Amino acid sequence: MTLPPDARSDCAVTMHDLSEEMHKVITRLENSLEELIEITCRDIFAALDSYEDVSAEALQQSIRRNMNMAVTSLRAGQAPTPAELDPAATTTTERFHSGVSIDQVIIAFRMSFSLIHSRFIDFSFERLAAPELIRGSQILTDVSDAFTVRAVQTFHQLVVESAVADAARRSTALRNVLAGDFTPGAEGLALQINPLEPYAAIRVSVPGNLNAEQVRRQLEESGSTRTAPAVIVIGDDNDCLGIVARRPHAPEGTVLGIGPFVDIYEMPVSDRVATQSLDLAVKMGRTGVQGIVELNWRLAAAQAGGVDRLFRRRFLEPIEDLGDFAEDLLGTVRAYVHCGGSVARTAESQHIHVNTVRYRISRFEELTGFDRDNIDDLIGLAWVFEIPEPAGGTEGWTAAG
Repeated sequence: MTLPPDARSDCAVTMHDLSEEMHKVITRLENSLEELIEITCRDIFAALDSYEDVSAEALQQSIRRNMNMAVTSLRAGQAPTPAELDPAATTTTERFHSGVSIDQVIIAFRMSFSLIHSRFIDFSFERLAAPELIRGSQILTDVSDAFTVRAVQTFHQLVVESAVADAARRSTALRNVLAGDFTPGAEGLALQINPLEPYAAIRVSVPGNLNAEQVRRQLEESGSTRTAPAVIVIGDDNDCLGIVARRPHAPEGTVLGIGPFVDIYEMPVSDRVATQSLDLAVKMGRTGVQGIVELNWRLAAAQAGGVDRLFRRRFLEPIEDLGDFAEDLLGTVRAYVHCGGSVARTAESQHIHVNTVRYRISRFEELTGFDRDNIDDLIGLAWVFEIPEPAGGTEGWTAAG
């Protein structure tokens, strides 16, 4: 029963405004609480399956808190605000940890309040004047509404806190696995992974225009099998990392470094390759899934800084003072290497005459000592063009573009 604001203001009372009959009704209601608690407890267990893991003692305690709160509010002549309803927060917290959903918590609460409300009306019907009966009924309704508000607020807060704590536990357990510290009883339970299946580590760069949580879910779904779930978490820089049981689908715009599939106890090896693959793919401007298959020899080459500097010194330094002509030479030589040494295909790809191609290749040979018939020189040039320049390399050149 809800009264309009003006009627509610007319009905506002304090304990000193209660009539003698109202005091008697409240006392009688208070004396019947144990009977009402027993009835409510029985009805909740019969109606709500989700309460099967709640002990009878715990349920009786929460019902007692609720009914005492109702009696206290009647004596005070007003309902508490949601912020004042700590019993509602206590009950909701207890049920949350017992696995009871918020809608079931509210149903159980309304069952207990419905009974005490009904008993109040029964006791008041022939004893109280209509305004006082309405006043008391409105107080009980307001208490019920305030409890619902506080319960929902508390439940949502608990859900958020639980999700944050769970994510932290999963992140810690996953990092332990990637570091080689896997134990079935700790990380295995926390991550629900199958230690009998091979997994691969992944490291993912998520651009700022994508939602990292959506990316995480997509990767976890596409990287799981029926018998081996993937585990992906969001890292410190809003990127993703994890382990997958199959090659996942990289969301458009992401760069995904993946290591080899290995035994769960060998994850540091896979994670090292995944990290190197991601770093190299980002430097090369690649997107999608990038691993040993996609990057091939480039992975090893990217780690050989001394060899890299040797090739760059040989093929780049002799022409670095030639200005625009150096860029023309490099563009043609790059195309020549990518076209498998075919002059005709190089000319077509560069939209220049074949004689221009021959001239530029010859000129490059004269300046650098490059030998087009030497496989080692071809590999060296491919190295220069494919592998991003390491820190401290030849200044002024970005041959991997």
